[in-house]
Amino acid sequence: MRTKICLTANYRAFVSAQSAATGRDPGLPGIVLIHGEAGRGKTCVTAHIAVKQHAIFLTALPIWSARWMLGKIVEEMGEKPGSQLAPMFEFIARELTERPRPIYVDEADALLSERKGLLETLRILHDMTAVPLVLIGGTAEFRGKVMRRPQIERRILRAVDFKPSTLDDSRLLAAELAEVLLADDLIEALHRRSRGSAGLFVKELAAAEAFCHRCGLNKIALADYPMDDSTPTPPVNRRSDLAAAA
Repeated sequence: MRTKICLTANYRAFVSAQSAATGRDPGLPGIVLIHGEAGRGKTCVTAHIAVKQHAIFLTALPIWSARWMLGKIVEEMGEKPGSQLAPMFEFIARELTERPRPIYVDEADALLSERKGLLETLRILHDMTAVPLVLIGGTAEFRGKVMRRPQIERRILRAVDFKPSTLDDSRLLAAELAEVLLADDLIEALHRRSRGSAGLFVKELAAAEAFCHRCGLNKIALADYPMDDSTPTPPVNRRSDLAAAA
């Protein structure tokens, strides 16, 4: 299997939102909300774009404190975290003002504890520095929870719903990731079995490719691939049929 990021519909939707936040007019808010069920590529897509932007990329933990979160931001800036909150916050605000970098927070559901004040701390940094803030929720309910906070809701420039993969997305993944050629009927069957999850579809692709390698094939169609979980046996004298199907 090849390793690359494919330009799926969700990828294109996020790039549009990210571009809007980066190029927005002065005075406009710059928070981008990413939400959707697990397996739809949120982390892979946002991490890829974050690297291209030289952004600060964090993965939130449920056990974070404010000092832990600010310390992680300081580490991403290449400095050693301090032991006190105020100097770290002032350092981050100054650095982001002088050298702006977007902040991405994956698994941002962990920021929603009002007692800890983590989301409000990031919101204040966003207000002070005007850097884009991308919040990536780990659950389908994330958007609704954030929108119930008026101070955050009115600062959201775009909310991107990572939707189930389309059949065209699955065809694109098969074409760009698999090192064997899959006939369209097999792609459709694997797409249905993965239920719109890009992550599950990639696992199905890997299994189909491994089957081809075991059988010495570089092309495969649905008729030649076992769709149950049994151990497949190599097909016999099917190469001409496979070439026609592909």
